[in-house]
Amino acid sequence: MRIGVYLSTRPPQPLERMIEQARRLEQRGLELLWIGQLYEYEALALAALLGRETQRIALGTWVVPTYPRHPGVLAQQALTAQAASRNRLVLGIGLSHQVVIEKRLGLDFSRPVRHMREYLAVLLPLLRGEPVAHDGQLFRVRLSLNVPGAEAPQVLVGALGPQMLRLCARVADGVAIWLGGAEYLERFALAHLREASAAAGRPFPRIAVGLPIAVCRDRPRTGPSSRAAARRRPRTSRSWATRPRCAGSSRAWRRSGCRTSTPGACPSPRSPTRSSAPTRCSPSKEADSRVGRRAARRRRAKAGARARARVSRSAVIPAARRAAG
Repeated sequence: MRIGVYLSTRPPQPLERMIEQARRLEQRGLELLWIGQLYEYEALALAALLGRETQRIALGTWVVPTYPRHPGVLAQQALTAQAASRNRLVLGIGLSHQVVIEKRLGLDFSRPVRHMREYLAVLLPLLRGEPVAHDGQLFRVRLSLNVPGAEAPQVLVGALGPQMLRLCARVADGVAIWLGGAEYLERFALAHLREASAAAGRPFPRIAVGLPIAVCRDRPRTGPSSRAAARRRPRTSRSWATRPRCAGSSRAWRRSGCRTSTPGACPSPRSPTRSSAPTRCSPSKEADSRVGRRAARRRRAKAGARARARVSRSAVIPAARRAAG
């Protein structure tokens, strides 16, 4: 497993500070640096810049939204960043969320799976240097690209639900899974990826998993530090993860064994619009007894071991900067 770190962009920092972070992480031996696409720097432009300022570390995007970008334009951006970084780019793309695409950008979010299917049908050949003649319901493209020195980057697609997981297994290099725990991976995601890749005659896709962490000196204080960090992020914990238009993240978290949508700091998904105090996740009904809790821990540990064996990349997102200890 290759362990990568999510480059911090919040609060927004000057470019010089971002370059300094990237250099320091490379010097400390990290293999992969993930760059988010939020509301600060444009991820592929930043990847191109960091690619000129570093020598070895791989640069991944987690993830570039597809709806605001024509696939031909995104292919050109990605190949330019690939050339600038001397072919160290890992291109992560995704649908984003309905609330972002429709409410903030004013675009149509309907038919997301069809959108991604056609998007990849145009994007992937262009990245390989092949001419594209595509006539679909959403895109009509006649295009070829030529970016000297740029090889086709690996393409990971953000996915949580069954249709997107199967699509990724059929056509993409891998899948980027955000907040998918061990039980979600073992019981849900891996099964869909395995079945779809086998049916398509393709190798098992690479899996990148992104999870927030809190680093503490002593284990008993790790949980409280993580929950405290979650409470400091009310936009994510209460407003985003429990909205019906961000339901994919909520369902993935419940499939990981939790009844609430965000670990440690979210209201019940049964009433997503109602304000309530943060509550702790309940792993399962078995946890009502001491024996049940031990059995649940053993089950999750086994699921975690099996899931880790399949995960090829991980994105570590620091959740508590000043953890206990």
